[in-house]
Amino acid sequence: MSSSFEIIWIVLSLLVALMAWRTGAHQVRRGRQADAQVTAINQTLGKLVSVTESSPVNVIRATAAKILDLERQLKDATTSLEDVETVQAGIQGLFWLPLSVGQRADLNTRLLALGSHCVHIQHHENTDCTRLARDLLEVFKSAGWSHPSPLETGSWNTSGIRGLRVSPLWHPMSGASGGQPSLAR
Repeated sequence: MSSSFEIIWIVLSLLVALMAWRTGAHQVRRGRQADAQVTAINQTLGKLVSVTESSPVNVIRATAAKILDLERQLKDATTSLEDVETVQAGIQGLFWLPLSVGQRADLNTRLLALGSHCVHIQHHENTDCTRLARDLLEVFKSAGWSHPSPLETGSWNTSGIRGLRVSPLWHPMSGASGGQPSLAR
């Protein structure tokens, strides 16, 4: 019995030794794969930040330098954007902007409070003046004001206009001496 026990013991010992060797080999292979991944990451980071020797210290230094450079570029771009916005604000001041929804509603409310009248709109041929004149005409019409003539531009009457002119149409009051003007109803 002792010889079969010894054989079993030897086989089990060999089996445990074989399993231990396999586990060790597997751990060594994993370690090598991890090292290879770290090396690949360092090389990739080195290429990304232009480092000749891709050690972690060099990569960190190069990355910090790259971040500082990007921050400087962002500051320069922000300054340039502020300059462009300043110029744009100056240019926008030269042109009539279209009416916003809120401006249309406010003007409509004010015109409705005045009652129904007649209005004449003249404008320069510039695109911004034409657009604003159309906006105003729409608001006047929505408030119940009449506009007997089309938007006037490019005529003898508009030759002195440098932008936009909105004027009520006047007529003398019937029966009043002196012909005081009143808004036509």
